[in-house]
Amino acid sequence: MSSALATHRHDIRVMGAIGIAHSFSHFYQLALAPLFVLIGAELGVTNVELGLLITVFFVASAGFQTPAGFLTDRIGARPVLIGGLVLLSLSVAGYSLTPNYETLLILVFLAGTGNSVFHPADFSLMNQIISPNLMGRAYSIHSLGGHAGFALAPLIMAPLAVWAGWREALLIAGLAGLALALVLALALAIGGIALRLRALRLIGLRLRALRLIGLRLRGLRLIGLRLRGLRLVGLRLIGLRLRGLRLIGL
Repeated sequence: MSSALATHRHDIRVMGAIGIAHSFSHFYQLALAPLFVLIGAELGVTNVELGLLITVFFVASAGFQTPAGFLTDRIGARPVLIGGLVLLSLSVAGYSLTPNYETLLILVFLAGTGNSVFHPADFSLMNQIISPNLMGRAYSIHSLGGHAGFALAPLIMAPLAVWAGWREALLIAGLAGLALALVLALALAIGGIALRLRALRLIGLRLRALRLIGLRLRGLRLIGLRLRGLRLVGLRLIGLRLRGLRLIGL
């Protein structure tokens, strides 16, 4: 019972960690849009050019989605997810240092590339770590995190930009993502250890079951030997009686 409870709690923690990471992915997708008025005024760009930033982000995110899936299958979901989050967070933090529109365009492309890893890596991790009977709950928390990120981005970025400036707001958002990447790396490392321990426990249970089967087979063998002995004794007794009858007949 305690083992099942510990596994359940571990799965809930993993769901929460992946859900928070997914929320940052969606948060960053809307981090720039609330600041367009301030960015456009400082960099001297049009609304069309500002809109192109969003297009470039999602073109990169869509274009690298399939390669991210192949990379996840090749090297594992954990390094892909952490690497993508680091690239995305660094790019968002880099927005704050951009001297011109062209540099911002490159950083947005890099951010979209980092964002592309989340769905392939997240789903792979959940299927690897979380118990099958909690998978529906895991997917729902994953989706909840994404929609929460969409909802929070305008509520946080706009007031933060008004208070501190748009560059400072983006720097704070990017540094928060880097801090999350560190925490997530530790959480997934602990989750990986727990997964290995669970696998070793299952192997131990199977070995114990095989040992019990072996003992039962040994017991059946002993029973067979005893039955064989009894049969031989019975045949010998019958032989002796027949011999006695023959002697009496003589």
